[in-house]
Amino acid sequence: MGIDPGGVIGWLFSMVVLFLAIYGAIRLALKHDRQSRIPSPREVEDRQLRERVAAERARHKREAEQRAARGHDDGLDGSAAHSTR
Repeated sequence: MGIDPGGVIGWLFSMVVLFLAIYGAIRLALKHDRQSRIPSPREVEDRQLRERVAAERARHKREAEQRAARGHDDGLDGSAAHSTR
């Protein structure tokens, strides 16, 4: 009644293979997760363009509101041309 060396080696080999398979799967999942978090250059450009367009629209809206407010202050309805002096 002794320990079967072939059985221990077989068991140890199967544990090493299982460990390597799990280790490789975890590394692959982590690599994929990191890549999905990093935006592509096109996504960065698109985001910057959207931000610039939104800022430009907000500026135009503010300017139009200010022009309309000045027109109301002058007694104009906003559609009349400002007189030059």
